[in-house]
Amino acid sequence: MYLNKPINTPRLTLRSLQKDDAGAPYLSWMQDADVLRFLEPRDGGYDRHSLEQYIADMNNSESNLMLGLVRRDSGAHIGNIKLGGINTEHMDGHIGILIGDKTAWGHGYASEAISAVSNHAADELDLKRVYAGCHANNPGSWKAFINAGFSEEKRQKQSCQVDGKWVDSLTMGRILQ
Repeated sequence: MYLNKPINTPRLTLRSLQKDDAGAPYLSWMQDADVLRFLEPRDGGYDRHSLEQYIADMNNSESNLMLGLVRRDSGAHIGNIKLGGINTEHMDGHIGILIGDKTAWGHGYASEAISAVSNHAADELDLKRVYAGCHANNPGSWKAFINAGFSEEKRQKQSCQVDGKWVDSLTMGRILQ
């Protein structure tokens, strides 16, 4: 799903990604173990071609919206957010976020982007609910979703491995309308 008009927040512009976005810095994030630590695809086996294909697939998808997070003050691409698996029958969608620029960690950009995409989901896509998953040992992600109006809906005890340890996985959700 391609977004024709960017979404502006006080500090960010959320816009559809283009083929050129598959280079630096995005490619470097997808090869950084610290950035990939809590993502499902943790192997870092990405190259420019695979990222270009992923961007094209997301832009051509009718059930996924993937956007780059660009700082308005500097124009720096600091991460991506995806509203995916949009289910028109149940009127919901899953949010996933990546802040790849480590200097942007802990500054509230994730909460700002999550709120903006949630509002877009309600106002433009008429969704009723958005949800997300995160690992219990990732307090930054948990806090970002809480700050964006989500609440913890479900906790699965020791359901996944991170850094060789079993951790709980959380489902966070927000009712939109």
